Amino acid sequence: MQIESLHTGEHVLSEANGKRSRDTIILNRVVGFIDVGTVLATLDSPGADGAWVAYDPAGADDGRRSAKGVLYAAKNTNGENTTALAHTRECELIREQLTGLDPAAEEELKTLGIILR
Repeated sequence: MQIESLHTGEHVLSEANGKRSRDTIILNRVVGFIDVGTVLATLDSPGADGAWVAYDPAGADDGRRSAKGVLYAAKNTNGENTTALAHTRECELIREQLTGLDPAAEEELKTLGIILR
């Protein structure tokens, strides 16, 4: 049996007009491969320059414990800081298709206008 992974944007129910829900972000070079629908955080450690990583509530206290968005399309950083698209406000997403989601992240995303259905 073959299982197909999610496609770009498949986790999206609705967005604000004009793609206002998305921002171009910079994924941190150490991320490696990151899948569509991954809950994201921004690093606030020295030298990180606000780069984005996967949300990790048990991770280092360097910003990754706070959910700030959701990755729109899968990316591989290949050891380089890499641009990507993320939902950062005003959208509806499918809860079951997100990676790394927990109740705290859901509440933080809700404050950004990211509603999970």
